[in-house]
Amino acid sequence: MMLLVGCGNSGDVHILGGACPFGTESHLFDLDGPTLDGIAIAATEGGGAYVAWSERSGLFGVALDHDGRASGERERLGPPCTGGVDVLADGARVLVACSIQGDVERDDRGAIVVYAHDASGSRVVDRREGVGDGRGITLARGPSSVLVGWQDATGASSAAWMATVGDAADPLRLSRGGFRSTAPAIAYEGETRLLVWGELWIDEDGDPEGRIELQVGNRGPRVVSTLAYELALPALLADPGGAILSFRDRRPARSRPTMELARVSADIRELTVLPGAPANAAGGGVAVACQGSVMVVAPRTHSRTERLVSVRRHGTDLAGLGPEQQIYEHGATFEWADAACLGDRLLVLFASRAAPLSPIGSVRAVTVDCAATATE
Repeated sequence: MMLLVGCGNSGDVHILGGACPFGTESHLFDLDGPTLDGIAIAATEGGGAYVAWSERSGLFGVALDHDGRASGERERLGPPCTGGVDVLADGARVLVACSIQGDVERDDRGAIVVYAHDASGSRVVDRREGVGDGRGITLARGPSSVLVGWQDATGASSAAWMATVGDAADPLRLSRGGFRSTAPAIAYEGETRLLVWGELWIDEDGDPEGRIELQVGNRGPRVVSTLAYELALPALLADPGGAILSFRDRRPARSRPTMELARVSADIRELTVLPGAPANAAGGGVAVACQGSVMVVAPRTHSRTERLVSVRRHGTDLAGLGPEQQIYEHGATFEWADAACLGDRLLVLFASRAAPLSPIGSVRAVTVDCAATATE
């Protein structure tokens, strides 16, 4: 049974003051294999959501209703996305981006594939060769097109790339050579495109160093922050108060990675970074604007073998509000999570891998409602 630390399962019992009530957990599916490559969710027209995940047997997708329950049968979209997956609602259709890592022994460089799913089924709308062993992929909607960004990597070298979905033009390399770059994060401030990525290197003492690069429109990138140690894809959340950057970092070095939050705008010169929740599980974390707050959802370690999902509310100034709440189950390894705002509630998606006490991994969902929670 899942334990929601910080609130009662019924939504009417608060264990901790300032906690946001959780709804009823929905068990969506058991996994066919022991682990996940990635999982993503996006709110869709009509108040529901669409979930895509990749595991050993392939890339799958399913529609959810307003309460987080599956509203149809899961559909296999394609082969596994070993480099990650992302989802974006685009009108009546849903776009699913898949990073398929290459196989060096077969001289295969892998590929970026974007699927479109609607009432008529699923089809490939974009495919680009070249991922290597890169990890990280993202979709973003612009004023007149949808962009896809990804990491291409070979050994210790990696680069950030971007392309317009459905456009036959060659993709654009964003990062410079000589560094290990993350996949980019993409958002828009009006019609101005914002791109953010991390670049890492090893200094003369053998310690990791890094920086965060911001590119505004087509201008050259500029450094807006240092980066101690990056573990996962950074994300940009479009928000009226300025885009919100979320990323994992070790501050100070050799400490446990945490989610970091910062406002990003076209004219900013240096980021003011605020620490979020610990986030040191495989799946990273996410920040979602919902119900007048910024909700941070981040998987993290609980014991040597167990993993839980931290859920914490932040104000528009990105300062923490109320207690950290936890999605936890004895013996479970909730290493992957994502979330979407469904208007009057947050829908949290979380998934576990196989573990000694939980031999079958699963994909689940639960709603969180902060509307009645007083802001402290």
